[in-house]
This record gives sequence, structure tokens and C-alpha cells, in this order.
Amino acid sequence: MTEHKTLSDLRREQGLFAGLAVTYALALGLLFGSGNFGFIAKSLVIPSMFVVAWLAGRFRGFVRDWSVFLGAIMLLDSTRGIIFAAIKRLDLPVYMGYAIDAERTLFLGSMPPLALQRLLFADGQIGTLERSLVAVHASHFVVFLVFGLLVWLFRTESFPRLTLSFILLIGAGMLGHLVLPTVPPWMAAEQFQVLPEISHITTQIYNVSLPTVSRTFGLNPIAAMPSLHAAFPALLTLLCFKLFGKWGMVMLAYGATVVFMIVYMGEHYVVDILAGVALAVAGYLAAFHWRRIKPWLDRAGQIAAGPAAPGALIRPVVLTAVLVAFAILVGLEAERTPGSFVPNRGFIARELEGKTPLADYYLGLLAFREKDFRAAQPLLAKVIPAIRDSTLRVRARRQLAESAFQSGDFAAAVSAFDSAGRLSRRLAEMREQAKAELARNGGR
Repeated sequence: MTEHKTLSDLRREQGLFAGLAVTYALALGLLFGSGNFGFIAKSLVIPSMFVVAWLAGRFRGFVRDWSVFLGAIMLLDSTRGIIFAAIKRLDLPVYMGYAIDAERTLFLGSMPPLALQRLLFADGQIGTLERSLVAVHASHFVVFLVFGLLVWLFRTESFPRLTLSFILLIGAGMLGHLVLPTVPPWMAAEQFQVLPEISHITTQIYNVSLPTVSRTFGLNPIAAMPSLHAAFPALLTLLCFKLFGKWGMVMLAYGATVVFMIVYMGEHYVVDILAGVALAVAGYLAAFHWRRIKPWLDRAGQIAAGPAAPGALIRPVVLTAVLVAFAILVGLEAERTPGSFVPNRGFIARELEGKTPLADYYLGLLAFREKDFRAAQPLLAKVIPAIRDSTLRVRARRQLAESAFQSGDFAAAVSAFDSAGRLSRRLAEMREQAKAELARNGGR
């Protein structure tokens, strides 16, 4: 709490924060009542926080204390896509088997996402539970900001420690995503069939309700390790117990819900969660117990608790502008890289061969992309009956049809085209050419 805050100031700030929290809860309720799910974007929450600060008479202090932090969060957030772009362009190794093996070791051969979905999602129908949990998934991008506002209003001297802990946490998490890119459970099941069927429930709901948001969340689809979805509420729980005592139990309950959600939805392995919690503990300890930076954090806390002079805003505003501009440039560069993960030969040999029939599909896909159609055709023809996912099976049939056409096997091409569903104009023209060639050659 600031040194010169009166009882009237305190009550006004409590009312403003309560109003923001109630508005958020009502907005979630209205979304659910209208048949949607509870997603409220940061772009709506952050301006609301500025309004709360202005009504509390602390707008300049908010700009001074928050602007650089928000700019840094925006920059770190934009690096998700550039990390994925770097992995693809530098052809860095991507992993999957170590996490699955560790999970099975921890749970005596069982896989928690698979077990939970068999218990609670056996019919494959999206219900209230799934929509509610996706709202919890979306809250990841908002709750830490709202909690930060709570700390800034009522435990202002600790706000620099909060910002430092989150910057360290997110930075370490992004580094983990770069050096140990890991395929999540849903992808291991749906895309590679290394695991039995695990539905990616979050994508099903987002794609129907907010496809643009779904693409934004998918900037890096191989960022399972560590789980920042688990790390954020773990850090919030530690901070809440430290700064607000028994209210930490509320945050602990929220964190437990998040952990259940990301396991049930197939977003993360438990080992990802454990790694995320470890990062949260490290960030918390650094912010509150790192002796070398304690004097700096103490001074930063005293400054945050005091009034902000007009001239004190110039440096943070300029630095924030630089961070935001850099974040925009990083984001634009990341958008140049498609968001899908296509395995290279190293991944196929290390993670797929001997574990799934889809190893042949991805070898065939690589040959297809390299225009080695004679090598692609037998691999694709062999694997199509084993593909579980209907969308992937149709795609494989189209690739088989084109490979057969380019190889001069027009009978196989026509058969594959006829079973490939709706065709693009280019593929439809190719089918007609194949039929003409068959007719010209007497059906051979």
C-alpha cells in the first residue's frame, strides 16, 4: 500500500477493482448465456485497467509502472511465432518420445490425457464442462494482468517483484520452447498416431467460435515443454500466499483447475506441468530472495509506492514504444512462417519409425514435396488405410492421386481422385486429363 494513501483512497480503489472483477465475471456469464464460451481478449482488459488507474487518481503512476512491463509482455508474446519460425528454418530437432516415456513411467504405463478423455469425453460431444474449461484456458492471458493490478493497487511496493518474476518466467519458458521443442499429447495422437485417440478440444471450440483467435494461439504448436499455462497460476499462487495470505487458497484452486484443464484437453503432459511449476518457483525465489538484486528491487518498490512526476514518464514511454515496435516487427516476421509442423527425416527416424504406421505417410509427404512422385506413390498408397484422422486421410488420397498422375499411373490416379472428395480446380483438371489418357490408352 502506498505510504500516503487515505482510508477513502483505499475504499475507492477497492470498489474500482471489485467493479472490474465483477464486470469480467458478468461478461463471462453473458457469453455463456448467449451460447458462446468465455473468451475476453487482453486488448479489452488492458484499457479497462488504464481506466481503473485513472479513476483511482493514479494514472501517471500506472503509466510509469506498467508501460514497460506491458511492452515486454507484448514482445515476449510475439516471440512465440518467431521461435517456431527459427525451429523450422534452422531445421532444429523436435521431440516427442521422451515426454511420452516419462509420462508412462510416472503413471505406470497410463497416459492421463487419454484416461481423462475416456472417462469424461467418451461420446466426443462438446458440453458445459468443455466450454467452461476452454474459458479457463482463455483466462491464462488475462488473470495474471488482473492480479498484477490488484498488487499494484494494494501492495504497490511489491509490484516490481511481480513484474520481474513474470519476465524471468516467460523468458525461461520461451528458451525452453526453443531448445526443447516438444509435440503435445493431442498432436502425438491426432497427427502422428503414436498415442491412441486424444481430441484437441480447445481447437474444436475455438475454430467454431473464434477462428482468428485459434490461429493466434497456434503460433507455436510444438511448445509443450515447459507448460506456461501451468507456470502462470503456479507463480500467481506463490505471490498470492506471500502478499495476501490465506487468499492464496483461491489462486491455488484456480491453478488446480488449470492443471486439470490442460491435461484433460490434451494440451500438455504432466511432465510439462512439473517443468512449468519449477520455473514458477525459480522466478518467485529470484524476485523475493535473490540478495544481489534486493537493493534494486527495494528502491523500485519505493518509487512505485510514491507519486509520479510528469517528467518521470518520458523514459518508460519511450522504452515501451521501442518494445512495442520491435514486437510488431517480430510478429510480422513470424507470420511469414506457416503454423503447421511438418516433420523432417530426423524426426521421422527418431520419433515415428517403429512406433506408428504414419512414418510412411510423412516419408511419402517429404518425397511428394520434393517432387519425387515415384517414391511418394507407394508410401502413400500403403499408409492410407491406417490413417485415423479423416481430414488427413483425404489429404493423403489427393497427394497419392497427384503422385500417381505425375508418375504416369493414370488408373491409380483416377481411382485416388474419385475417393479424395471435393477437389480443387487444379486437381479436377488433373483428374480429367488422367481419364483422357486412360481412354486414349484403352484403359491401361
